[in-house]
Amino acid sequence: MLAPARLYAITPAAEPDAIVRLVGAVLRGGADVIQLRHKSLARGAFLELARRLVAIVHDAGCLFIVNDHL
Repeated sequence: MLAPARLYAITPAAEPDAIVRLVGAVLRGGADVIQLRHKSLARGAFLELARRLVAIVHDAGCLFIVNDHL
């Protein structure tokens, strides 16, 4: 899946709603891979954000990667 990827986006440390909007925009812009990376977000909030994003990213047929947390 990574070999044909043209655009690999890594999320910034921002508010969760802003990240969701940004991910939607980069997917519309042609991103093939989205990596969730947020070092300062509490684990519960991180999990909630990951669950929101996985649905969006998978609906777009793209790869979703979570940084640092299982």
